[in-house]
Amino acid sequence: MIPASPKNDPSPVTDRDGGRVPPWARSQGRGCARLEVWIVTPSRFRPLSGLLADCLGADERRRRDAFASRLLADRFTIRRAWLRQILSCRLNVAPAALAFEAEPDGKPRLATGQADDLHFNLSHSGDCAVIAVNTGAPVGVDVEAITPGLDPARLAAATLAPDELMVWRSLPPSQRPSAFLHSWTGKEAVLKAFGWPLEPHRLPGISVLWPGCDLQAAATWRVLTVARPRTGRAVVALRTVDIGSGYLAALAIPAITTFPDITIVTAAAWPRFRTDHEARNGECITVERWRPQHDVYGGRSSGA
Repeated sequence: MIPASPKNDPSPVTDRDGGRVPPWARSQGRGCARLEVWIVTPSRFRPLSGLLADCLGADERRRRDAFASRLLADRFTIRRAWLRQILSCRLNVAPAALAFEAEPDGKPRLATGQADDLHFNLSHSGDCAVIAVNTGAPVGVDVEAITPGLDPARLAAATLAPDELMVWRSLPPSQRPSAFLHSWTGKEAVLKAFGWPLEPHRLPGISVLWPGCDLQAAATWRVLTVARPRTGRAVVALRTVDIGSGYLAALAIPAITTFPDITIVTAAAWPRFRTDHEARNGECITVERWRPQHDVYGGRSSGA
Protein backbone atom coordinates (compact mmCIF):
# COMPACT_ATOMS: atom_id res chain seq x y z
CA MET A 1 0.00 0.00 0.00
CA ILE A 2 1.39 3.40 -0.97
CA PRO A 3 1.20 5.84 1.98
CA ALA A 4 -1.07 8.85 1.52
CA SER A 5 0.57 12.23 1.17
CA PRO A 6 -0.81 15.26 3.05
CA LYS A 7 -0.20 17.33 -0.08
CA ASN A 8 -2.60 15.24 -2.13
CA ASP A 9 -5.93 16.72 -3.09
CA PRO A 10 -8.47 13.87 -3.15
CA SER A 11 -11.17 16.04 -4.74
CA PRO A 12 -12.36 14.78 -8.12
CA VAL A 13 -11.20 16.40 -11.31
CA THR A 14 -13.45 18.18 -13.77
CA ASP A 15 -13.08 16.59 -17.19
CA ARG A 16 -13.92 18.13 -20.55
CA ASP A 17 -17.56 17.00 -20.23
CA GLY A 18 -17.91 18.91 -16.96
CA GLY A 19 -18.32 15.78 -14.83
CA ARG A 20 -16.83 16.03 -11.35
CA VAL A 21 -15.35 12.54 -11.47
CA PRO A 22 -11.98 11.06 -12.48
CA PRO A 23 -11.87 9.24 -15.83
CA TRP A 24 -12.18 5.73 -14.43
CA ALA A 25 -15.45 6.58 -12.70
CA ARG A 26 -17.05 7.79 -15.94
CA SER A 27 -17.29 4.22 -17.19
CA GLN A 28 -19.62 3.35 -14.31
CA GLY A 29 -22.04 6.20 -14.95
CA ARG A 30 -25.05 6.47 -17.18
CA GLY A 31 -24.32 7.31 -20.80
CA CYS A 32 -20.55 6.82 -20.47
CA ALA A 33 -18.24 5.12 -22.91
CA ARG A 34 -18.12 1.35 -22.67
CA LEU A 35 -14.64 0.98 -24.09
CA GLU A 36 -11.67 2.67 -22.42
CA VAL A 37 -8.14 2.70 -23.76
CA TRP A 38 -5.46 3.62 -21.24
CA ILE A 39 -2.02 4.77 -22.36
CA VAL A 40 0.74 4.13 -19.81
CA THR A 41 4.34 5.33 -20.14
CA PRO A 42 6.34 3.10 -17.75
CA SER A 43 9.34 5.45 -17.51
CA ARG A 44 7.06 8.00 -15.86
CA PHE A 45 6.39 5.63 -12.96
CA ARG A 46 9.78 3.93 -12.51
CA PRO A 47 10.50 5.83 -9.25
CA LEU A 48 7.38 4.12 -7.85
CA SER A 49 8.10 0.62 -9.18
CA GLY A 50 9.14 -0.76 -5.80
CA LEU A 51 5.90 0.43 -4.21
CA LEU A 52 3.73 -0.59 -7.13
CA ALA A 53 5.00 -4.16 -6.71
CA ASP A 54 2.75 -4.37 -3.64
CA CYS A 55 -0.18 -4.70 -6.06
CA LEU A 56 1.19 -7.82 -7.74
CA GLY A 57 0.16 -11.38 -7.09
CA ALA A 58 2.55 -14.25 -6.43
CA ASP A 59 2.65 -15.39 -10.07
CA GLU A 60 3.31 -11.85 -11.28
CA ARG A 61 6.19 -11.51 -8.78
CA ARG A 62 7.76 -14.70 -10.13
CA ARG A 63 7.45 -13.40 -13.69
CA ARG A 64 8.98 -10.06 -12.65
CA ASP A 65 11.93 -11.75 -10.96
CA ALA A 66 12.66 -13.79 -14.11
CA PHE A 67 13.50 -10.74 -16.24
CA ALA A 68 17.15 -10.34 -17.16
CA SER A 69 17.29 -6.59 -16.53
CA ARG A 70 15.91 -4.15 -13.97
CA LEU A 71 14.42 -2.01 -16.74
CA LEU A 72 12.33 -4.87 -18.11
CA ALA A 73 11.28 -5.95 -14.62
CA ASP A 74 10.19 -2.41 -13.74
CA ARG A 75 8.21 -2.06 -16.97
CA PHE A 76 6.43 -5.33 -16.26
CA THR A 77 5.64 -4.25 -12.69
CA ILE A 78 4.21 -0.92 -13.84
CA ARG A 79 2.07 -2.49 -16.57
CA ARG A 80 0.57 -5.06 -14.25
CA ALA A 81 0.06 -2.59 -11.41
CA TRP A 82 -1.80 -0.22 -13.72
CA LEU A 83 -3.94 -3.06 -15.06
CA ARG A 84 -4.88 -4.03 -11.53
CA GLN A 85 -5.59 -0.43 -10.57
CA ILE A 86 -7.87 0.23 -13.54
CA LEU A 87 -9.85 -2.99 -12.99
CA SER A 88 -10.02 -2.44 -9.23
CA CYS A 89 -11.60 0.98 -9.69
CA ARG A 90 -14.20 -0.58 -11.99
CA LEU A 91 -14.99 -3.31 -9.45
CA ASN A 92 -14.53 -1.34 -6.19
CA VAL A 93 -11.99 -3.75 -4.74
CA ALA A 94 -8.36 -3.39 -3.73
CA PRO A 95 -5.90 -3.99 -6.63
CA ALA A 96 -4.08 -6.81 -4.83
CA ALA A 97 -7.41 -8.62 -4.26
CA LEU A 98 -7.94 -9.30 -7.96
CA ALA A 99 -7.35 -12.82 -9.24
CA PHE A 100 -6.70 -13.84 -12.84
CA GLU A 101 -6.99 -17.05 -14.83
CA ALA A 102 -6.38 -18.10 -18.42
CA GLU A 103 -8.85 -18.97 -21.14
CA PRO A 104 -8.35 -22.31 -22.94
CA ASP A 105 -5.98 -20.75 -25.50
CA GLY A 106 -4.11 -18.71 -22.88
CA LYS A 107 -5.76 -15.25 -22.96
CA PRO A 108 -5.78 -13.75 -19.43
CA ARG A 109 -9.10 -12.87 -17.84
CA LEU A 110 -10.50 -12.10 -14.41
CA ALA A 111 -11.14 -15.20 -12.33
CA THR A 112 -14.63 -16.65 -12.62
CA GLY A 113 -17.12 -14.83 -10.42
CA GLN A 114 -15.21 -11.56 -10.09
CA ALA A 115 -16.77 -9.80 -13.09
CA ASP A 116 -17.94 -12.02 -15.91
CA ASP A 117 -18.95 -9.07 -18.14
CA LEU A 118 -15.75 -7.01 -17.70
CA HIS A 119 -13.12 -7.72 -20.35
CA PHE A 120 -9.60 -6.39 -20.74
CA ASN A 121 -6.51 -6.75 -22.84
CA LEU A 122 -2.98 -5.38 -22.54
CA SER A 123 -0.24 -4.79 -25.09
CA HIS A 124 3.18 -3.17 -24.80
CA SER A 125 6.07 -2.06 -26.96
CA GLY A 126 9.13 -0.22 -25.73
CA ASP A 127 8.15 2.54 -23.31
CA CYS A 128 4.43 2.28 -24.05
CA ALA A 129 1.68 0.07 -22.66
CA VAL A 130 -1.92 0.14 -23.82
CA ILE A 131 -4.72 -1.33 -21.69
CA ALA A 132 -8.21 -1.77 -23.18
CA VAL A 133 -11.18 -2.37 -20.86
CA ASN A 134 -14.63 -3.17 -22.24
CA THR A 135 -17.97 -4.07 -20.70
CA GLY A 136 -20.06 -6.82 -22.21
CA ALA A 137 -17.80 -7.99 -25.05
CA PRO A 138 -14.22 -9.24 -25.38
CA VAL A 139 -11.58 -6.83 -26.65
CA GLY A 140 -8.15 -7.20 -28.21
CA VAL A 141 -5.45 -4.54 -28.47
CA ASP A 142 -2.00 -4.44 -30.00
CA VAL A 143 0.58 -1.64 -29.98
CA GLU A 144 3.84 -1.46 -31.90
CA ALA A 145 6.61 1.12 -32.00
CA ILE A 146 7.03 2.90 -35.33
CA THR A 147 10.60 2.07 -36.35
CA PRO A 148 12.24 4.54 -38.77
CA GLY A 149 13.87 2.83 -41.72
CA LEU A 150 11.95 -0.42 -41.21
CA ASP A 151 12.12 -2.73 -44.22
CA PRO A 152 9.37 -5.31 -43.66
CA ALA A 153 9.67 -7.09 -47.00
CA ARG A 154 10.50 -10.53 -45.57
CA LEU A 155 7.96 -10.23 -42.76
CA ALA A 156 5.31 -9.10 -45.22
CA ALA A 157 5.85 -12.17 -47.40
CA ALA A 158 5.43 -14.44 -44.36
CA THR A 159 2.52 -12.74 -42.56
CA LEU A 160 0.29 -11.00 -45.12
CA ALA A 161 -2.63 -12.77 -46.75
CA PRO A 162 -2.23 -13.26 -50.54
CA ASP A 163 -4.66 -10.42 -51.35
CA GLU A 164 -2.93 -8.17 -48.80
CA LEU A 165 0.47 -8.91 -50.27
CA MET A 166 -0.72 -7.82 -53.71
CA VAL A 167 -2.07 -4.57 -52.24
CA TRP A 168 1.08 -4.01 -50.22
CA ARG A 169 3.40 -4.50 -53.19
CA SER A 170 1.31 -2.06 -55.26
CA LEU A 171 1.93 0.75 -52.77
CA PRO A 172 4.76 3.28 -53.16
CA PRO A 173 7.82 2.10 -51.17
CA SER A 174 7.44 5.05 -48.79
CA GLN A 175 3.98 3.82 -47.70
CA ARG A 176 4.83 0.15 -47.24
CA PRO A 177 6.26 0.29 -43.69
CA SER A 178 3.14 2.09 -42.40
CA ALA A 179 0.80 -0.26 -44.28
CA PHE A 180 2.62 -3.29 -42.90
CA LEU A 181 2.36 -1.95 -39.34
CA HIS A 182 -1.38 -1.34 -39.77
CA SER A 183 -1.78 -4.93 -40.92
CA TRP A 184 0.40 -6.42 -38.20
CA THR A 185 -1.28 -4.59 -35.31
CA GLY A 186 -4.72 -5.30 -36.74
CA LYS A 187 -4.06 -9.02 -37.07
CA GLU A 188 -2.72 -9.34 -33.52
CA ALA A 189 -5.64 -7.33 -32.10
CA VAL A 190 -8.09 -9.68 -33.85
CA LEU A 191 -6.36 -12.79 -32.51
CA LYS A 192 -6.35 -11.34 -28.99
CA ALA A 193 -10.01 -10.28 -29.17
CA PHE A 194 -11.07 -13.88 -29.74
CA GLY A 195 -8.44 -15.33 -27.43
CA TRP A 196 -6.87 -17.30 -30.27
CA PRO A 197 -3.22 -18.34 -29.99
CA LEU A 198 -0.69 -15.73 -31.13
CA GLU A 199 1.00 -18.02 -33.63
CA PRO A 200 2.70 -16.67 -36.79
CA HIS A 201 1.06 -19.15 -39.14
CA ARG A 202 -2.37 -17.74 -38.24
CA LEU A 203 -1.58 -14.21 -39.44
CA PRO A 204 -2.09 -14.85 -43.20
CA GLY A 205 -5.66 -15.98 -42.41
CA ILE A 206 -6.61 -12.43 -41.41
CA SER A 207 -6.81 -9.84 -44.18
CA VAL A 208 -6.68 -6.20 -43.06
CA LEU A 209 -5.45 -4.36 -46.17
CA TRP A 210 -7.72 -4.01 -49.20
CA PRO A 211 -7.37 -2.65 -52.77
CA GLY A 212 -7.23 1.14 -52.77
CA CYS A 213 -7.07 1.17 -48.98
CA ASP A 214 -6.74 4.53 -47.28
CA LEU A 215 -4.79 4.15 -44.05
CA GLN A 216 -6.59 7.20 -42.65
CA ALA A 217 -9.86 5.29 -43.00
CA ALA A 218 -8.44 2.61 -40.70
CA ALA A 219 -9.26 4.96 -37.80
CA THR A 220 -12.96 4.08 -38.15
CA TRP A 221 -14.58 0.76 -37.27
CA ARG A 222 -14.51 -1.81 -40.10
CA VAL A 223 -16.19 -5.20 -40.08
CA LEU A 224 -14.02 -8.11 -41.24
CA THR A 225 -14.63 -11.81 -41.77
CA VAL A 226 -11.66 -13.87 -40.63
CA ALA A 227 -10.71 -17.55 -40.56
CA ARG A 228 -11.11 -19.32 -37.24
CA PRO A 229 -8.10 -21.31 -35.97
CA ARG A 230 -9.69 -24.71 -36.56
CA THR A 231 -12.74 -24.35 -38.81
CA GLY A 232 -15.27 -21.83 -40.04
CA ARG A 233 -15.26 -18.04 -40.12
CA ALA A 234 -15.77 -15.27 -37.56
CA VAL A 235 -16.83 -11.63 -37.79
CA VAL A 236 -14.88 -8.91 -36.00
CA ALA A 237 -14.81 -5.11 -35.86
CA LEU A 238 -11.37 -3.50 -36.17
CA ARG A 239 -9.91 0.01 -36.08
CA THR A 240 -6.66 1.81 -35.34
CA VAL A 241 -6.35 4.27 -32.47
CA ASP A 242 -4.19 7.38 -32.27
CA ILE A 243 -2.16 7.04 -29.07
CA GLY A 244 0.49 9.63 -29.82
CA SER A 245 3.64 9.90 -31.88
CA GLY A 246 5.98 6.97 -32.18
CA TYR A 247 3.43 4.17 -31.77
CA LEU A 248 0.48 2.62 -33.58
CA ALA A 249 -2.31 0.71 -31.84
CA ALA A 250 -5.25 -1.34 -33.10
CA LEU A 251 -8.46 -2.40 -31.33
CA ALA A 252 -10.71 -5.34 -32.17
CA ILE A 253 -14.02 -6.56 -30.76
CA PRO A 254 -16.38 -9.31 -31.96
CA ALA A 255 -18.73 -7.47 -34.34
CA ILE A 256 -21.82 -6.04 -32.70
CA THR A 257 -24.75 -3.95 -33.94
CA THR A 258 -23.59 -0.65 -32.43
CA PHE A 259 -19.93 0.19 -32.12
CA PRO A 260 -18.92 1.59 -28.72
CA ASP A 261 -17.47 5.02 -28.13
CA ILE A 262 -13.80 4.92 -27.20
CA THR A 263 -12.47 6.97 -24.33
CA ILE A 264 -8.71 7.51 -24.45
CA VAL A 265 -7.13 8.08 -21.03
CA THR A 266 -3.52 9.08 -20.44
CA ALA A 267 -2.14 7.64 -17.19
CA ALA A 268 -0.73 10.81 -15.64
CA ALA A 269 -0.89 10.00 -11.93
CA TRP A 270 -0.98 6.91 -9.75
CA PRO A 271 -4.36 6.51 -7.97
CA ARG A 272 -4.74 4.18 -5.02
CA PHE A 273 -7.05 3.33 -2.17
CA ARG A 274 -6.30 5.10 1.12
CA THR A 275 -8.16 2.82 3.53
CA ASP A 276 -10.12 -0.43 3.47
CA HIS A 277 -13.33 1.59 3.89
CA GLU A 278 -12.53 3.71 0.85
CA ALA A 279 -11.57 0.60 -1.11
CA ARG A 280 -14.99 -0.88 -0.45
CA ASN A 281 -16.61 2.35 -1.63
CA GLY A 282 -14.37 2.80 -4.66
CA GLU A 283 -12.76 6.00 -3.40
CA CYS A 284 -9.24 6.74 -4.68
CA ILE A 285 -6.75 9.53 -4.26
CA THR A 286 -3.84 10.38 -6.52
CA VAL A 287 -0.23 11.44 -6.29
CA GLU A 288 -1.20 14.38 -8.47
CA ARG A 289 -4.34 15.47 -10.25
CA TRP A 290 -5.64 13.27 -13.04
CA ARG A 291 -5.01 14.53 -16.54
CA PRO A 292 -8.35 14.68 -18.38
CA GLN A 293 -8.88 12.31 -21.28
CA HIS A 294 -7.33 13.68 -24.44
CA ASP A 295 -9.81 12.31 -26.95
CA VAL A 296 -13.13 10.58 -27.35
CA TYR A 297 -14.01 8.75 -30.55
CA GLY A 298 -17.59 8.32 -31.69
CA GLY A 299 -18.95 4.82 -31.88
CA ARG A 300 -20.55 4.90 -35.32
CA SER A 301 -18.48 3.75 -38.25
CA SER A 302 -18.31 5.65 -41.49
CA GLY A 303 -17.15 2.56 -43.33
CA ALA A 304 -18.34 -0.97 -43.88
